[in-house]
Amino acid sequence: MKKLVNGLLYSLLIAVAAAGMFGVAQFIVQEQGRVEEEDRQRRLALEERAREEAARAQQEAEQEPEDYCVVYVKELPIYEKKKITKIKAGSTQMLSCGDKITVLEEDGLYTKIRTEQDSIGYVWSDCIGMLSDRQELFDSKSKTEPKVVALDINLSGQDASEQAQEADALCFTLAAALEKRLEENGFETVLTARAGEGISSEAKRIELANQIQADVLLQLDLGSSDPAQSAAAAYCTAADSQYPAAAHFPYSNKLGKRILKYYTKQTGFADGGVIPSSDAAGRNESRMPAVMLKLGNLSDRGQYEKMKKERFQAKMVKGIADGVAAYFQAVDR
Repeated sequence: MKKLVNGLLYSLLIAVAAAGMFGVAQFIVQEQGRVEEEDRQRRLALEERAREEAARAQQEAEQEPEDYCVVYVKELPIYEKKKITKIKAGSTQMLSCGDKITVLEEDGLYTKIRTEQDSIGYVWSDCIGMLSDRQELFDSKSKTEPKVVALDINLSGQDASEQAQEADALCFTLAAALEKRLEENGFETVLTARAGEGISSEAKRIELANQIQADVLLQLDLGSSDPAQSAAAAYCTAADSQYPAAAHFPYSNKLGKRILKYYTKQTGFADGGVIPSSDAAGRNESRMPAVMLKLGNLSDRGQYEKMKKERFQAKMVKGIADGVAAYFQAVDR
């Protein structure tokens, strides 16, 4: 009987121990499953977060396409229409260098934009562009604003002669090349007129240069005067005139001299010097140093044949650009 009882007790102990071990094993399995499920949920959450971040990045990239631009010049007015108008205090919105804008529509000389404050209007196209294209202008380490050159053409106006048309065409070609050269040299260049575009009057073009606070105004001219007067020359508003540009005569004189020095060196043309003049109504209203550079004379067929050649045009452009750079080096000392 005693043996039977002991056997039953041993069997009971074994059963209890087996049940305990089974419970422990089951707990371990369950705990492992719980840990694995938590790991799986964590991985899924991380993957979902990564997908959300990728989608957000793509959405932001789509919201800032190539039409996301910045202002290149010191001040830039927003016009209600595609037309240069005078700035009205309190009613004309002004943008500053580095301001971000979104391009809505490009239309030649003007671009329709939206500001960060959701204002919509038109600006001069040459005054804005991609940040990546002119990153050096906005280097956070730089304490200086970009030097802005307003580049204009002394157009022949009502003169419809073949020679006048040739003069305008050549000036447009040189202006486009000079714009590129100056920007390669670190300047911001704003063309006030482009071939084939609706060109404003000279007064409006000078008004634009004033509004963007250009550092200098440079007009290109190819007069068709007496063939005997073939020297290159720089014209600026006389110091004793009553016009606003007269106040800048000392610097206009320096600008003209520097450009002529390098231009005549490159072209071999005679240096006719800086000539004070108050005949140009538009240029007289400039609020910055301003010169009209007489590049040569189309009536001098020898000069004209040279100027028609691409390689010689490159020399002309280099001479002007070097002169502009020399001027800024001199006045910034």
